[in-house]
Parts: sequence; C-alpha cells; structure tokens
Amino acid sequence: MSPETRIKKALSLHPEQIWYEKLKSDILWEQGDRQESAEILEELVARDRFMARWREELKLRAAGKGAP
Repeated sequence: MSPETRIKKALSLHPEQIWYEKLKSDILWEQGDRQESAEILEELVARDRFMARWREELKLRAAGKGAP
C-alpha cells in the first residue's frame, strides 16, 4: 500500500488526528506538491496555535526552502 493510500485510510478512520494531517502535508511536500502541503500546514497552524514548530515550518515552506 502506498503512503498516500495509508494516510488517506488513516484520515478516514480518524479525521480528528492532526498528526495524520501533518504527515500528509510532509508526504505531499516530499512528492513536490508544495502548494497543497503548505495549505494543509497553514490550516493546522490555524487550528492549533500552540504548534510553534509548525509555524516555523510554514514560514520556511512559504519561502520555498522548508523541509518537513
């Protein structure tokens, strides 16, 4: 099973898990889908403002040089 399939299945079973969404963002980033990855991360940062590390990652990704 591909990583995309696994994360989609995990999210369908547990949509409340922000860590699965973060993993999806990381996978998309690694696959080159930088726009969708950044959008997911932006949504996560908006949902949980206490994730300081994610906010920093979002800034790096917005600058086109971030890595998960």
